[in-house]
Amino acid sequence: MTARFRSPAAMAAVSGVLALGVAGCASQGVVGAVGSTAPSAPGSAAATTAPETPISDPSTSTSATADPSALASSLKSLSDLWTDPGCKIGLRGFGAYLTASEQSTAKGDAVIPTAITDLRAGASASKRLAATQAMTAMAKDLQDIAAADKAGTTADRGKLRRDWQIMGTACTG
Repeated sequence: MTARFRSPAAMAAVSGVLALGVAGCASQGVVGAVGSTAPSAPGSAAATTAPETPISDPSTSTSATADPSALASSLKSLSDLWTDPGCKIGLRGFGAYLTASEQSTAKGDAVIPTAITDLRAGASASKRLAATQAMTAMAKDLQDIAAADKAGTTADRGKLRRDWQIMGTACTG
């Protein structure tokens, strides 16, 4: 997927949150590996892609989590960067889910209803069609994760990762 960023700082903020999400939440199966290329000049195109790599099962993963304060700082920076009010609301909900998931799968699951509410509110408030579609999809992805967890099965978190990347691109562009 290709996105236009107004400045290298915008790309760095998005890449930083995605990278922290990878480092901090891959152990929870929330997001997977992300590769990015930084733009050479403001306004140049930058590609952010998610390789099709398997996402770890949160019940068997032993990866260390990232510094929670670094994730919180990156989420705040991203919120400051985004101008669309719906994107900010959706980020608040998804950020709470990412932060809780870093601590444990159970804490992440407990935050899912609030994250879904914020994503739906963000989708309703957004002025960006692609962001609205991504947040709506993310809310459904989280519902599917909650249902799978409740049923004692392994949830597919790959869809959530892809929809998060779409949201990030749509809200930043």
